[in-house]
Amino acid sequence: MQSHRLSLLVFLTLFVLVAREGWCADRPHIVVILSDDAGYADFGFSGGRVVPTPHIDAIAAGGARLTQFYTTASVCSPSRAGFLTGRYQQRFGHHSNLTNDASRRGLGLDPGELTIADHLGARGYRTALVGKWHLGRAEELVPTSRGFDVFAGLVAGSRSYFAIDEVDPVHTMLLAERRADGTVEAAYLDEPALERGADERFYVTEWMGDTAARVIREHAARHPGEERPLFLFVSFTAPHTPMHALEDDLDAMKTIAPDLRQTYAAMMRSLDRAVGKITGALSDAEIADDTLVMFFNDNGGATNNGSDNGRYRGMKGSKWEGGIRVPAAVRWPGRIEPGMDFTPIVSSMDFAATAVAAAGGAIEGAPPLDGRDLMPHLRSGGPWADTVVHEALYWERGPAAAVRAGPWKLIVTEPGEPLLFHIPADPSETTDLAEAYPDRVRSLLTRLENWRCGMIAPLWTEGERWERNQLEKHRMEVLGRDAERRFP
Repeated sequence: MQSHRLSLLVFLTLFVLVAREGWCADRPHIVVILSDDAGYADFGFSGGRVVPTPHIDAIAAGGARLTQFYTTASVCSPSRAGFLTGRYQQRFGHHSNLTNDASRRGLGLDPGELTIADHLGARGYRTALVGKWHLGRAEELVPTSRGFDVFAGLVAGSRSYFAIDEVDPVHTMLLAERRADGTVEAAYLDEPALERGADERFYVTEWMGDTAARVIREHAARHPGEERPLFLFVSFTAPHTPMHALEDDLDAMKTIAPDLRQTYAAMMRSLDRAVGKITGALSDAEIADDTLVMFFNDNGGATNNGSDNGRYRGMKGSKWEGGIRVPAAVRWPGRIEPGMDFTPIVSSMDFAATAVAAAGGAIEGAPPLDGRDLMPHLRSGGPWADTVVHEALYWERGPAAAVRAGPWKLIVTEPGEPLLFHIPADPSETTDLAEAYPDRVRSLLTRLENWRCGMIAPLWTEGERWERNQLEKHRMEVLGRDAERRFP
């Protein structure tokens, strides 16, 4: 794989020349937009009133809010692994965040697993990823080896939001293209060259929004009048740390006291503006009505970025609702009624099956998906009071695990006593019902043990500090945001 510095214009020219066989005018374009470490209550469509997010809210207004939407993990890397494969990441040993040591050892998203990009590429889609990867640095693990024709982003989990002067292979934006013959040409973005003075600095969130929008426009221009479908995954780093914001956005958020929360709000404002560039590009290319758009956050709001999870207990890293229940919305004009609240319990791993079904296919054979196609339920328009998509959902990382089955949720730590909650009646998880319902506890523990039988041991762990925090953060005595923030 050759590597050198490359301008964005040359990169986009390469993108429109990449080709695969397969055309189909009745398949939707598919765009997935992911935010990173945002709080549940920090989007207008999920109840937020402080941070303006009009462009993200418009996705929800034009389709459905998924009000009981869970990610497969409460931290970045395993959450992405579950989403991209449509499978519990514990099935292939991806329990924990990808550490530097694991990356240096060539570990990451199991090469034997197929991704949503693999599935859609096999069905004639052109596939592109803009933004954060965080699933491995080895050549066989990067996006262009995992089904994506084009990758424009960073392989690490976070980085400075401003330009990096010297090439850092882990954090500098990599521009990579997989050619028809299977070879990959890659180059690092010349970030300082894009600086245009103090008033127009290179800023990662802006760059990701601009790049994703240009990918959409270039794709549409390449195929006027006939549609080869596009799958675009935009994986923002915002509002993950470091806390870097543009001065204009800080000024716009000056009604918030100048502290961590103000910087966070400014970063969210930039994120929303970048999402607006993406949805605007769909409209400009006249393909918005033919595009399935999914937006969600990768896990709960982080302990160190000023986010707000509202009424949900817990934050990033926990099995409380605030760690795994996230804002999500899906829009597909003509297929999903606008303004709906989709209430069934669903998961980010459902989108792989949903997208492939929307593309007119099904994922068959081994390994089977754990996710489910949501479109039959979404197209029904409700009501969904009796709709069951999953009999149960499961989470496990280190010494903490959880299971949600119907209204009941069990959290288990080892060592520790099980905690039982009735989520509809107690969404803030304030009242442990384990002693009152011992039979329910035993039933859920049995479900969890049966689920574990299909998983494998972690291929890496995050270390003693994170194991200890997992035990601490799930104690009933840890109450309130100040206490939760003590245990990242």
